[in-house]
Amino acid sequence: MGELAVVAAAAGPPAATTNSASPPLSLLERLKDYKQENILSLWDDLSPQERNLLVDDIENINLPRIDRIIRCSLEYHGLPVSNRGSTGDDGVYCGGEDGSDERKVVEYGVG
Repeated sequence: MGELAVVAAAAGPPAATTNSASPPLSLLERLKDYKQENILSLWDDLSPQERNLLVDDIENINLPRIDRIIRCSLEYHGLPVSNRGSTGDDGVYCGGEDGSDERKVVEYGVG
């Protein structure tokens, strides 16, 4: 019996689980900021393990960077872009601000 306690203590604290009936509020708010709350539309159909995996995956998505890449693409193609704030400090370069038609470059941080 003493060995069991030692093994459990060595394993560290249990991983955070998402067993609640609804997704974490902070995650939902983050997704709403980018109009992506539909990602959680099938939450009720997921097992607790699947919910944990989904939360982990969503938390690892760099939404500000993706938003900036999309904005750059829309601007390049002359399409309207919403004024939702993107700071631009995420390593994505959209080209010159002088209105020139130079090729826009997206830096992916590789290399």
